[in-house]
Amino acid sequence: MSETTVKTKLDRFIEKSQSLERTYEEYALSKGLTYMSFTVLGIIYDNPESCTQKLICERSLYTKQSVNLIIKSFWKDGYVELKEDPADRRNKKIYFTEKGQVYADEVIGNLLNVEKQAMEQLSDEQWEQLLQMVDVFEKNFLAGIANLLPSKE
Repeated sequence: MSETTVKTKLDRFIEKSQSLERTYEEYALSKGLTYMSFTVLGIIYDNPESCTQKLICERSLYTKQSVNLIIKSFWKDGYVELKEDPADRRNKKIYFTEKGQVYADEVIGNLLNVEKQAMEQLSDEQWEQLLQMVDVFEKNFLAGIANLLPSKE
């Protein structure tokens, strides 16, 4: 494949990815959330019984300070409550309040329904093919990046 063809295909791939990200960001803004707050809300929604700030940081790659500010904002709005984790008293688990669950169902739950409807437009076989192709790209990309990074010796 020529270098121009590779660049064109990669540009299209990145363009599609960025288009989806912009759509999520626009959706978040339409709900009065920053993209970061929207991401944190989604992580809490996906982990209703085991969510901690540490988990949010790991999943989002956001700093502890950023996550803490977002959680405090949700707490002030009455969307979440923090409870000491009996297994590790240094950590607090994050739970939706009743008000927060209603809000998250509207914001995240409705979005999950749209994502499900979009996914159902592809067959299981098409989804497997898509995921396999992305896996191959990711594997080779990560290997290439590893060669560019300084040695860890």
